[in-house]
Amino acid sequence: MHHERDWIESHYDWIEKVKEWVPKKKGMSLDLGCGSGGSKGFIESFGWDWIGLDLQFSKNLSILADAHILPFRDRVFGIVVCFATLEHFEDPWKVLREVYRILKDDCKLIGVCAFLEPHSDSYFHFSRSGLRKMLTDCGFLLEEVTPGWHILEVIMHNFLPSGLFKFGRRLATLLTRLHFKFGIIYLKKRAESLDQKQKIDSFTESDYSFAFAGSIAFKARKKI
Repeated sequence: MHHERDWIESHYDWIEKVKEWVPKKKGMSLDLGCGSGGSKGFIESFGWDWIGLDLQFSKNLSILADAHILPFRDRVFGIVVCFATLEHFEDPWKVLREVYRILKDDCKLIGVCAFLEPHSDSYFHFSRSGLRKMLTDCGFLLEEVTPGWHILEVIMHNFLPSGLFKFGRRLATLLTRLHFKFGIIYLKKRAESLDQKQKIDSFTESDYSFAFAGSIAFKARKKI
């Protein structure tokens, strides 16, 4: 129970959005690159049977296997989740094509991937456009995407002692708002000299959030 709470707390930046995306129904779910299985209770709370797959052994692991060659029949899972794992796959395109194969028609792939987070044994980090292109190439329709934590929060998390992280998070939120406010003022002034004011006027807080996101959460659907 403590393990599950710690997992939810550590992913505060996108967990609420993912709660909206995971459907409440019975069926088989696959957690791709499940690590220590922190998401097990979270996924099961929606009614799903949780199967955790990873390349390294852990206590909650269901199947020890390579995500590039999934050991399952076609169209067997009702949902697949991959939390902070896509960037660690040597060939994420091949992995996503395998996910497409084992996912039932019209069902969901929900995940979180790194963008501006520091390198951590990862092969690829994904922008919003890059993520959309890769999912489309592999047969998925990207239905929704949201920015995770801001790069300033990432910095706080990596450099502050764990006991000060909640304070650092609040400080990062304040700095993020100031950064956005004064950043837009700067961009507009610069745009006036470059005759691009209309383009900057359409630059929203959401665009800003994606531009400085440490990670990106997404919901995609297998196209039939």
